Formats: sequence, C-alpha cells, structure tokens
Amino acid sequence: MSTKLSLRFAGLAGAFVLATAAPALASPIFYTGTVGGVPSGTLIDTQSLATFNTPPNKTVSVGTTSFSFITDAAVVNGALTNVYAAPYLSAGEAALLGQPTGADQGNYLTTGSNGTYKGAAIEMSFAAPQYSFGMIWGSIDKFNTVALYSGGVSGTLVGTVTGGQIDATASGNQGPTGTYGVSIWSPLQSFDTVVFTSSNFAFEFTGLTYTNGSHNPPPGLPEPGSLTLFGAGLGLLGLARFATRRGKADMQPRLMA
Repeated sequence: MSTKLSLRFAGLAGAFVLATAAPALASPIFYTGTVGGVPSGTLIDTQSLATFNTPPNKTVSVGTTSFSFITDAAVVNGALTNVYAAPYLSAGEAALLGQPTGADQGNYLTTGSNGTYKGAAIEMSFAAPQYSFGMIWGSIDKFNTVALYSGGVSGTLVGTVTGGQIDATASGNQGPTGTYGVSIWSPLQSFDTVVFTSSNFAFEFTGLTYTNGSHNPPPGLPEPGSLTLFGAGLGLLGLARFATRRGKADMQPRLMA
C-alpha cells in the first residue's frame, strides 16, 4: 500500500506569509492519495443516483449536495470500452460502499471526455462552505483535475489537484493499484463547489465524503498546530528574503541630484 502526502499552493510563486506579517497571497491545499485508502467523513450516497448516459446537461441532488452533469458526464454502471471503467474497490473501500472487492458493481460518476466533448465536467455544490472532502478516485490519470471554488464556479478558485500530483506515474490503471482513496483539505479558505474535469479520457470516481464544515484535517494530513508552525516558518523565510532583497537594493549606487 502506498501513501503520498503533498502540498500545493494555488497560484503562489513565493512563500506563504502569515496574515500578521503581510496580506495572505493564497491558500495552501493539502491532499493525500492512498491505494486502497478509505476517505473519511460522511458518505454522500451517489450510489442512489439513477443511471443515465450522455444527458443533455442535468442537475440532481443527494441530500443537500447537488451534482451538475455537463455534456457527456454521467452516472454509469459497469464499463464501456474506451469510454469509462469502474473504480477498483479494495477491502476498506468495498466495505464503505457495501460491496465485494473488485470492480465497482454499483453506480459511479464519470466526467466524460474533453477529448470528444468540449467542456465535459461534473460540478458538485454544497449547501454550506466546506474545508475538506474525500473520494475514491478510479483508474487515475495525470490529466484528471479537481478544482475547488468559493462562491461557485464564477467565484474564487481556491486551488486544484491533478491525478499526476496524487500519483506521478498515473496511467489509467484499471486494476487494484490504479484506484486511490483521496482526501483534500483547504484549512484556510472554505469552498462550496468542486469541479471534476479531464482533458483526455474520462475521470471516474465514487465514495464521495465530506466533513460538514469541519476545519479538522482528514487522517494522514497535518494537524492544525503543525500547520501554524509550518506557516510561521515560511513567514519568517519570506521576511528573510525580503530583507535580503532590501539589503541588496541599498547597496546599489545612487545618482546624485
């Protein structure tokens, strides 16, 4: 079983600086990906969604969470060659969904392919702001992308996570080592919309979970205290770099008036 822990700064080229030292530049996004891992939180019962293929843009709800299926994105079952393949459920994932191990026998979600239908996507919208969510990410590909937004898709982009970040060797493996349990945490900036897209073959997933607005990190991600120390360290690093640049500037010759 392999586990990966990474940190992404959404659009941040320099260091993360604490708000007390300077205005915040961007929010850090933490994520883990584990082969056979089980996402934590409350399960969103997407298994109950009716199966439909190539809908003419359709929105359905599961409790207080809504899903918009754009172009050929759909709820599917089974597999269709060169179109979509069921996530492979390991023991914990199968137990979460009440199924035997192996290819997902229930309904799951597929984004559709931007390679065939431009703009294909699934938009998941929460009724209230969230800080983390999880998923079972099937036959993971480098070109699958998860984007988090605050204020809907026309609002603020909080950050993105790609399949290549979860697994640098991701190649659409449909077997037991190609499906990951993934958790994503945005500790400083909440989000209310998650958009799933793929620039090539479809992005398949199931087992979606959320933590109902909790700031606490999912298992395997840094504790809040660790995050504070991390931010403080990078804040000091940012100030040190600023001081170094300022010192170099002061050493430059100046023209006399």
